[in-house]
Amino acid sequence: MSFPQGLSGELSAALAALSPIPEQALIELEKVEEARFATRRDAAALVYLRSRLLRAAGDGASACELTHSFLQTIDSTDEPYVRWLAYFSTANVHISRDTTFAELNVEKAMKLVRQYGLGPAASTRTTNCMGCVRTDQGRIKEAFQCFSDVLRELREYSDDEVLGSVLHNQGVLYSHLGRYAEARQQYHEASTVFARLGDRVGVATMEMAIAMVSASPDVGEDSLRMLNELVAKSLELPKGLLKQIYLNRGMVRELLGDPSGGLEDFEQAFSMLNPNNASGAGLLEVAGLARMLAANDRVEDAVRWIEFGRNHLMEHARARHVVDFLVESSRVYTQSGDAGKALEALAMAYERNEALLVEERRSITNDPHVVLRTTHAAALKKKYPALGATEAIACTYFLEGLSAKEVAARMHLSVRTIESIRQRCRKKLGLDSSRSLESVIRLAVVT
Repeated sequence: MSFPQGLSGELSAALAALSPIPEQALIELEKVEEARFATRRDAAALVYLRSRLLRAAGDGASACELTHSFLQTIDSTDEPYVRWLAYFSTANVHISRDTTFAELNVEKAMKLVRQYGLGPAASTRTTNCMGCVRTDQGRIKEAFQCFSDVLRELREYSDDEVLGSVLHNQGVLYSHLGRYAEARQQYHEASTVFARLGDRVGVATMEMAIAMVSASPDVGEDSLRMLNELVAKSLELPKGLLKQIYLNRGMVRELLGDPSGGLEDFEQAFSMLNPNNASGAGLLEVAGLARMLAANDRVEDAVRWIEFGRNHLMEHARARHVVDFLVESSRVYTQSGDAGKALEALAMAYERNEALLVEERRSITNDPHVVLRTTHAAALKKKYPALGATEAIACTYFLEGLSAKEVAARMHLSVRTIESIRQRCRKKLGLDSSRSLESVIRLAVVT
């Protein structure tokens, strides 16, 4: 293990012998007697490694608690490298949970890198981490700049672990922008790097990412095939990654018109969660499970899970996840016939979403368009039971004459997904090329 640097020989040997599977490595790490490693650098390295393994094993809450506890022991008497590693480790595991806290710590880490010249290993990792934070904040141009800076530095300093990571992160950015061909290319290049490292988990992660950027109506079967192959390797994969594979396969099966199969995968993924922790882990998984339950006419079960998420998980979850959860909640409530709670959930989502235009930030009850949209969605579901809740909501936007891009922005979905929803709606309503979807929707909501 070449990173972290400057560890005692005994600890370096122990870490080099760890299993590549996170769950097994954590068990092996428990046998390492930390008391033998007297240096603070060794202690910081153990926290860094254990937090990474916990996150990979699907226990991000424990990873956050571990790094936060170690951070409390850091003071000015620690050498700069130890302080840097503590801040970096903390930022790294908080990116997907508390972006503000992650930003605070990665900025402290960056300050130490610049002040003390901690070397390219620290510099590239910190800049890469900063790029992930900027991605999470939606600051796309700054994120691209961070990743470009890392790649420029790697021309003179070879580190395949960082290279694979930054290529993956650039792929995520391209995917968010709808530039799927470029995203796929980045994922393929990252996969090649991880294969060179002998990192089977990294390769599997890239295969999953490639499958998901291929998840469109015309190539959805290829996506399903790739995800099926990954599920077949389940014994070789960490729990955290396997959970995500099941969630993604569930979404693809739903996209391909198999809601019962999608629900099966979501329930399998959900069995791997620990949603009762204080960090809000599992909020989006709860929303996805509720959506799948509603799509399979188990609306009462869907509402129960939504209520569980609101009562136990929402308080501690990331702001963006809360907004997505509330939007999904409104759809479930709409399908259940509870327009009041649907409007309440949408109002909360509008209030919390900082990305909404100022003129759109207003009380839902004072927005006749949103009230009408909720009523129309309920009417469509009543007349066409085959429509899912998401499809019914999308139809109300189609009725307003919005483009796929505009609908995607309002529903927090990709343009490709909206286009797929339109095609599915036409199929479920039995429309041929001579009839417009909007005319049928309009007839359904006024009669």
